[in-house]
Amino acid sequence: MNGRQRGYSLLEVLAALSAATLLGLALTQLLVLEQRLWRSQQAGARQQDNARTALELLARAIRSADSWGGVEAGAIRVAANLHPAGRSGAKACTGDWIADPLDAVHGFDGGAAPPFDCLSGSDYRRDSDMLALKSVDADGLSTTQPGGNAAGIWLRVAAGGGAYLFAAGDWSAAQAAVPAQNAADHGVYQLPYRVAVYALRPCSVQNSSGQCSSKADGGQPIPTLVAIQLTSAGNLEEKPLVENIEQLQFDYGLDSDGDRRPDRYLAAAAVSDWSRVCSVRVGLIARADWRSGSRDTRRYALPGAYQYQASGAEQLWSRQVYSRELTLRSRRAP
Repeated sequence: MNGRQRGYSLLEVLAALSAATLLGLALTQLLVLEQRLWRSQQAGARQQDNARTALELLARAIRSADSWGGVEAGAIRVAANLHPAGRSGAKACTGDWIADPLDAVHGFDGGAAPPFDCLSGSDYRRDSDMLALKSVDADGLSTTQPGGNAAGIWLRVAAGGGAYLFAAGDWSAAQAAVPAQNAADHGVYQLPYRVAVYALRPCSVQNSSGQCSSKADGGQPIPTLVAIQLTSAGNLEEKPLVENIEQLQFDYGLDSDGDRRPDRYLAAAAVSDWSRVCSVRVGLIARADWRSGSRDTRRYALPGAYQYQASGAEQLWSRQVYSRELTLRSRRAP
């Protein structure tokens, strides 16, 4: 008997190496596929969270718009010396507009340039609508003299009586305009005045000049829902709210017969009497924060008969439409 053992031939070794290589490649591809699937699922979850957050923020603001602590906007007197700071150089977004409670709900159809000049051109996401809302903040109710910045704007309200819009530093005039009903000042209270313009800007983080540019967000600008808000200092400030909101559209439900139900929905340009708007239909597109690798060339329908289609590199992100119909709870029949 021959005691020598026979080894593997070169062909057998090569065959084994080839099989191992193919198996390794298959496992690698499976791992890559699973990783892409996991990333896609995570991006989809964040996309839904962003859309949900954006809709909740808009819902809260729309539902409470035109709320004045139990009085009608027409019963509010505005201090003659109340001149809040509007946007510098603006023709519409001025101090006079800020201090006008009668214009509590007003929409603006999007276009190539900002339809309302509370935003600069570089900070505006093309074609997106804008919505301006005013109200008081019931959570900030105070029965004493308002503290904080003297330029902060407040509404002094008498239960069942009148109301006076004033700057916090003008307390004596506010007391004279809406006198205390008794020594303890019961039945009279102060509420913070709120103004917010909701819009989209093309980036999340602005540059040192306070503008969006093509280099923003690491060279891949992130479209972001923002609110231009009245601050406690009595001036407007742009605040980012939710990232990856790619498009925003509104249309407006008009109550024509006084039953507090929308009889028809119109785009902003077709609304002639904003006091008859009783609901707002919101449509937005939220995109994923991760490129899917495939191009999305679909067209998406939004309120106001608007059709959105991504172009160029933006097609590499996946997206989804979200919508909601919201009632202005504080509005009474006109």
